[in-house]
Amino acid sequence: MGNTVLENTNAETFIEEIRLNLNNNINDNRIIVLVEGYDDMKVYQKFFDTGKVDMQPVNTCHKIIGVMPLVCSDTMLKERVIAIKDADFDHLMSVTYPDSPNMFLTDTHDIETMMMTSQCCINICSEVIVHEKTHLIMDVAEAIRHFSYLKYYNIKEIIGKHRPGLNFEGIKVGREIYDGISDVTLEDVYNAVGNRSDNASKGVMPTKEEFSDFMGVNSTEDLMNLTNGHDLINGIIKKIHKMNPMTKSYGSSDIEQITRASYSFTDFSQTELYSAIGSWANERGIDLWRN
Repeated sequence: MGNTVLENTNAETFIEEIRLNLNNNINDNRIIVLVEGYDDMKVYQKFFDTGKVDMQPVNTCHKIIGVMPLVCSDTMLKERVIAIKDADFDHLMSVTYPDSPNMFLTDTHDIETMMMTSQCCINICSEVIVHEKTHLIMDVAEAIRHFSYLKYYNIKEIIGKHRPGLNFEGIKVGREIYDGISDVTLEDVYNAVGNRSDNASKGVMPTKEEFSDFMGVNSTEDLMNLTNGHDLINGIIKKIHKMNPMTKSYGSSDIEQITRASYSFTDFSQTELYSAIGSWANERGIDLWRN
């Protein structure tokens, strides 16, 4: 996934905008924390001291990946700018970014899955008045495993080999694939993704045998690193609708709000992400956290 000239140009322009902000007297000694989007800001701004930190979304992880090597090679910026990137499949693939030591990854697939604690699960069940199931989240992650593996295959075996990736846009787990009761099958995934005309025409969809072999070779029980958080939330919505038809008014934004509200600084302070950012700050004599 090499950067295009345009992507590099955008990264360099973005870097200059950051430099101008930091050179402004009102931003003296402030730290900029880059995150992927506004939803990420809603989570992380609870934990950082806003008197010392400005948080800025950069829209996609690919832009963060393009920006951070430039930041880390700049004498001034590397002391004033850090980034938080969703790990996606990086942990499963043992991907590291040695040219971006100021870029820190979520412990799990993304911020959504990192917030999916047992307390979060209890809070969701209590809010929607379904039988308390502390394993609700893992049940859904297990149920949509085949879909998650296809996304993993897409990154590792298609995009990772510089071929045109499969298009998952518009495919919602709870609408096209998961019924909230039965596990998603190989057939379900192929019907939803492989039969799309734009995907079929690319010639990159694996055969069912190839896909089964991939799942065997890359088998993992680390569902929180395998599963995309938005897919998981979409699946949770479908499941709770089946468990309690009176919850039909609940949508993804409701579950996202419960998840964010459930996630505490105590939860965050137990993560590798917190430790890594804290070590960076401690080396510079800075306390970034909200008191």
